Amino acid sequence: MGRGAALRAKLVRTHTDSAENLALVGNISQATDELRVAMRIDPSNSVVAERMAQMEAMKSDDPAPRTQSIEGLPQLKAQKGKHNLDLRGDTKTAYDQVAQIFGIKAAFDPDLQPRSVRLRVDDVDFATAMTLLAEQTGHSGGP
Repeated sequence: MGRGAALRAKLVRTHTDSAENLALVGNISQATDELRVAMRIDPSNSVVAERMAQMEAMKSDDPAPRTQSIEGLPQLKAQKGKHNLDLRGDTKTAYDQVAQIFGIKAAFDPDLQPRSVRLRVDDVDFATAMTLLAEQTGHSGGP
């Protein structure tokens, strides 16, 4: 396959992938537009032509009811302020202690691997405490 043909195939694939993603979220009109662009790049592509016909037929169907989307992520409301920490025990115990100190109820992944924890630090806020604890326990993240 020559360079031109390979580039054409790549462009067609990019537009057809985009069309499929748009169709999955219910945007059939834009999906069809993407397939039209792919057809202009490769007018002899029967697979794209067939998919475009299917999408055109989907346009005439009643639109699927939209599901309500959730905007943003839940926000953690830790109590403000700084505390002195002297944590000893396993991973779950240490995270639970920090959560309680800052007025939060902790929930844990059942696959959380217990590790021995010893963390003593003074005058830290919630974010700092969680970051230090994550480093101490070998877990990524924090708040």
